[in-house]
Amino acid sequence: MPTSTNIGWSAASFSQPGTDTKARAFATKTGDEYAIRQKGVMLAVVDGAISASCPDKAAEVAGQALIKTYYSGEAGADPLEALRYAVQHAVLALDGIKEPGCANLAIALAAVVIRDETVYIARVGD
Repeated sequence: MPTSTNIGWSAASFSQPGTDTKARAFATKTGDEYAIRQKGVMLAVVDGAISASCPDKAAEVAGQALIKTYYSGEAGADPLEALRYAVQHAVLALDGIKEPGCANLAIALAAVVIRDETVYIARVGD
């Protein structure tokens, strides 16, 4: 039986017209069918705050933490509780960025988990 810690994900950047903002979109891949059956499919958009000195880095780190934490064993089996835990972990992951020039890191995040006939939604920021 596959382990849910090996879940695949993909990410893409996109820019908002007329701004310098780049957001990151994340989605689970269908590589670990067991994990997807247990917790569903996640789609997320993470945008680093323009006021931050490294908005692209903030979006990337938070998005990766969101997906990886959601499908980890530590997040629990319940999709709603796992989503709450993963969102909190994604925000806290910003504290781990210690690159020179990266300060005041913040994100806006929207995540959707679809499992069976239920949709779970999380939003942080504006």
